[in-house]
Amino acid sequence: MAFSEILLHVGNLGKFQILLFILILLITTLMNVHNLVDNFTSATPAHRCYIHLLDNTTFVTNTSVNLTTEALLRVSIPMGPNYKPEQCRRFRQTQWQLLDSNMSITNISELETEPCLDGWIYDQSIFTSTIVTQWDLVCDKKSFKSLSQSIFFTGQMMGTPISGYFADRFGRKPVLLCFSLLFGLFGTCSLFASTFPVYCMIRFIMAISLGTVTSNNIILLIEWIPTKARTQMMTALSMSMSTGQILLAGVTYAFRDWHIVQLAISLPYLAYFLLLWWFSESARWLIVTGKLDKALKELKKVARFNGKNDAAENLTIELLKSTMQEELASCTHSSKLKELIASSTMRKIICCFCFMRYGVFARWNRTGRKRIHGHVSYHQYDLWYGTHSYKKQRKSGTVY
Repeated sequence: MAFSEILLHVGNLGKFQILLFILILLITTLMNVHNLVDNFTSATPAHRCYIHLLDNTTFVTNTSVNLTTEALLRVSIPMGPNYKPEQCRRFRQTQWQLLDSNMSITNISELETEPCLDGWIYDQSIFTSTIVTQWDLVCDKKSFKSLSQSIFFTGQMMGTPISGYFADRFGRKPVLLCFSLLFGLFGTCSLFASTFPVYCMIRFIMAISLGTVTSNNIILLIEWIPTKARTQMMTALSMSMSTGQILLAGVTYAFRDWHIVQLAISLPYLAYFLLLWWFSESARWLIVTGKLDKALKELKKVARFNGKNDAAENLTIELLKSTMQEELASCTHSSKLKELIASSTMRKIICCFCFMRYGVFARWNRTGRKRIHGHVSYHQYDLWYGTHSYKKQRKSGTVY
């Protein structure tokens, strides 16, 4: 309670606290953006095997020059269930006899096929580029698509306890500066990942940084605001996460390339790193750790910014010591991690929170992925299988 008196003395809800809250509110909005961005950056567009007859512009024969795209697909790619072209197989040899309408289904099923040895052709009408199209995470590799998201959530779970340890040891502001810079740099570097494993490793480091930044943002804000304002501000921070979901939809609609999307949601953390230099370290943490000189300097800085120059002049080390006797007494007793883990109740709470955090985000990711991919697949099947939409696309010459 003693620190609340000092905070009231220097301005407990002044311009400094309002600006700090706005900055943290803006950066918290981006948290859910990164949690759910894989629903878009790892979307799987319609795809088919690469075939020389249709996709190699230098491969022209007298036989195929007058054939339509539909006919070339028919003789090159087998039909799967529900008479839909296979996405992962192609004929070993071009089957010209399939142009004959009298060819029986039994004979077609006996034709030899092979995997897409030359790669895939993707529909770019919705997404011009995703990590799926960049590293061909389809067919036998389609399970890799969700691997990056699982790695990301695992990194976040690791980042939260790491943030508490480093924040208590080195301070809130240094940890925020370090990991916000780390997140912004690695988020930008992910654009240049040469392989999928490198991309997953970068995402893992980003997740640890994101969990650390998110946790310490809340800690820093709570330690600078009065108790009466915490409920409203924490509610606003929670609502900003939902706002981030709306923002994500707008960003991915405006930018259809995953590189641009990743850059757009990573650069704000570099701006946050620069702005955070101006803000003060938590005076409460400085006092508890015995750094009274630095705490006094930060409190005077906040008091002057809040327009309380008289309070800044009256603050002294002796006043801090007399007011913060309880907090200073706590410095002599430091709790240890093993004492926390030794409690069976705390172990249960930690396990439950880890399970809930991972399960909820995984479900959000899976639900969003199904909705997006369901829409994409329906649209893509229209393009491929002779419906009214296919005919319109065929006339415009944009069939995949």
